[in-house]
Amino acid sequence: MRKALAPVALGLRLRSRSGSGAELDLDSAIRREVDLRAGWQDPAADRIWRSPIRALPELSVVSILDHSGSTGGVTSGNVPRADLATTAALLLAAFDSLGTPSAAFGFRSYGRTRVVMTPLKLEDQRFDHRARRALAGLEPGGFTRLGAAIRFATARLDDCRSPVRRLIILHSDGYPFDDGYEMSYAVADTRAAVAEAARAHCGLLWIRPRRPDETALRCFGDTPQVAAEDVVTSPAALASEMARAPAPAGSRHQTRG
Repeated sequence: MRKALAPVALGLRLRSRSGSGAELDLDSAIRREVDLRAGWQDPAADRIWRSPIRALPELSVVSILDHSGSTGGVTSGNVPRADLATTAALLLAAFDSLGTPSAAFGFRSYGRTRVVMTPLKLEDQRFDHRARRALAGLEPGGFTRLGAAIRFATARLDDCRSPVRRLIILHSDGYPFDDGYEMSYAVADTRAAVAEAARAHCGLLWIRPRRPDETALRCFGDTPQVAAEDVVTSPAALASEMARAPAPAGSRHQTRG
């Protein structure tokens, strides 16, 4: 998992005037040519390459884990909470090993005025035994006001100083439902929250069931998504979907895919 995610989560910093490397240091090459024509031989004349010297975090992540009542058992279209917790743990451990700033929250709701976001791990904390216990201790219950959870994650990323890319990872069956929050209204609100995240230059990756409900598919459309089982079996596919996260406005990476 770590190996698959590293190209997405880390950026390479290049050192100029290196004796070897895969990229030509054009300024050093021109300087060497000018010195040679002037009859002066620099002892470091062969240092005309740029080489990577260390990897830097290139991604900031907020994971939100659905632990509403629908995750309490194995029913058609649902992902059991245990499976969601397993995939979340794998990703959080990989981000931790890569030094990627990441936070994780469980979520469920009990009406419009009570959306509960349970902190499992904050950006400056390790994914250690305490965080693992908090993740394993989430109990299913309540409902799924998806729009509010996505907006919370967007605001969290907006408040952080992201290195380059910002990504929300939603672990959920993707079915929005709560008191007064259902059918077309719930779908429209979830779609609006996804669009708001995009306008804030936050990508969203949906970790979903193998066969999502039609209502869930209407919520997320062509949003990057991976079946929960594939997080384990196809980490390269997961990394490919993660790479679709947008870069912040004005970033040097803004034109990347």
